[in-house]
Amino acid sequence: MAGLGVSIDFKELSAENERSAALRRLVKAMAKRKVRKVAFTAKRNVQVMMPVDTGRARASWGNVPAPAPAQPDDGIWEEADDGLTITQGTNVEYVQALNEGSSKQAPAGFIDVVALLARDALDIELARELVYVLTGEVLF
Repeated sequence: MAGLGVSIDFKELSAENERSAALRRLVKAMAKRKVRKVAFTAKRNVQVMMPVDTGRARASWGNVPAPAPAQPDDGIWEEADDGLTITQGTNVEYVQALNEGSSKQAPAGFIDVVALLARDALDIELARELVYVLTGEVLF
């Protein structure tokens, strides 16, 4: 007799599902740490590059409540998606003009450049960590 049998061992499937759930929790926790790390680095980079006259724009960036000389509600720092998304910025009305090059203290697009670098840094951080979690190997 020739034949073919197809089956699955439910115990093995359940064990694999548990391992997958544990891995998802580990990866999510790691991703949240990396998002925060990159967000804080980006915040510092924008603050360092921010042109300064009164110091209000620099003090407000990403700080809630914002310290003096900014107004308390000038800063923006919002966390969403269970910590996987962080939005930062300022409500100071002239920062857009500063980013467009109105000051000789910083090049036009300095905030945009920091955002691009942060995105790339997050991609690299996540890739390195995932390779380590999955294989135990350390990349660069």
